[in-house]
Amino acid sequence: MTGYRSVVFDLDGTLVDSTVDIAGALNLALVPLGGRPLLPAEVAPMLGDGVAALVSRAAGLSGVDGTDGADGVDLAAVAQHYLAEYRSRPVVDSTLFSGVQDALAALHAADVPMAVCTNKPEAIARQVLDGLSVAQHFPVVVGGDRIERSKPYADHLWLALSELGADPTTSVLVGDSPVDEQCARAADVAFLAVPWAPPTVVGQRLASFEALPDLVLVDTVHPRSRA
Repeated sequence: MTGYRSVVFDLDGTLVDSTVDIAGALNLALVPLGGRPLLPAEVAPMLGDGVAALVSRAAGLSGVDGTDGADGVDLAAVAQHYLAEYRSRPVVDSTLFSGVQDALAALHAADVPMAVCTNKPEAIARQVLDGLSVAQHFPVVVGGDRIERSKPYADHLWLALSELGADPTTSVLVGDSPVDEQCARAADVAFLAVPWAPPTVVGQRLASFEALPDLVLVDTVHPRSRA
């Protein structure tokens, strides 16, 4: 299908390469507990399932005992430390992926409604979007902390579409992970994978991010194109 009338994006790994900043915040929380510093490349595959899963995986890989019991580290406290560090510096080394800036500008100019649906806490997601000067494109941002069942559950995507006033049957979710793909399938919404998505994402893949506006705008009438 082409001519989607609204687009929902994942954030980390889809619009933004945030692994350096996330790895830095994780290391500030884990190294004082005896963990080894994690490389951004080690952190990247951990993203997408929310803060609790990220911290648990990172703690295990870094060598911190994360049993969350009397003999282990309090992972909830580690997560709060991580969030505090990340919140204080969310956009130091984070960048938009190639083609994202121009694609978002083209979609915005054509009045295509856009939202962000991310398992990242919403306040930090908004900080990242603002810090990278793309917040103006997204009237709707739904973080994983605002809904009981976040991605891969359909509820998360449905909430974003509802707040956007979008029809799920003419919308598309753009993402980079199996979590995004599973969410789209559960919600019965079309899915497009970014070109750099891992092989575990098996759905239709964009040839380039710059190609997205053509897929959205083909056969689609928007207010600014009616003259």
